[in-house]
Amino acid sequence: MQITSAVVGASCPCHHPSFVFVFVLVPSLTRPADHVVATVAATVDFALSRAPGTPSPYHAPFAAFVATLLSRAETTPPTLLTALTYVARARPHLVVSAEEWARERVFLGALMAASKYAHDSALRNAHWALCTPAFGRRDVARVEREFLAVVDWQLAVRADEL
Repeated sequence: MQITSAVVGASCPCHHPSFVFVFVLVPSLTRPADHVVATVAATVDFALSRAPGTPSPYHAPFAAFVATLLSRAETTPPTLLTALTYVARARPHLVVSAEEWARERVFLGALMAASKYAHDSALRNAHWALCTPAFGRRDVARVEREFLAVVDWQLAVRADEL
């Protein structure tokens, strides 16, 4: 197990020590979807200038959205880890005008970007639309463009960011 590069996408990050630590050694992350829900919710709360953990009527539907999307897209742990890095990177630049669908849009944008950056044969937008219970093909394309603009198209991930 040798890491040939410090950039995700240049070599498989699945053997990176951060990956092993996050998904194997941290007991609270035995369900990565729960961590995704909490991370994205905190990011959207930050963009709305709201205290983290503030109750939201959108929490339960978002948790179901995450579980469905991760399953249907057959998301790999390295892709999920990369998507979470993108969510953290987007946090200071994110502008949310309405809370409804904000969590879903942030997560979908990050996951699409991570998947397309890390995999040669990533899902196309039409397939992402089929994976999401909420968005059509045009919506998916818009979510992707908006998310890429928020992260300024900076998709390379260094090992120290994981």
